[in-house]
Amino acid sequence: MSTSEVACSYAALILFDDGIPITAEKISTLVKAANVKIDSYWPWSLRKAF
Repeated sequence: MSTSEVACSYAALILFDDGIPITAEKISTLVKAANVKIDSYWPWSLRKAF
């Protein structure tokens, strides 16, 4: 797994635990707040998986 994939996965899990709908925008916001650099396609591709 790449760092981008792991970061987006953890962000999705955080959103799920808080009962917040999982969207690409919210995943991106959490990853940016963690100061992790990711490729722009990761949030969009992983939101469907979750």
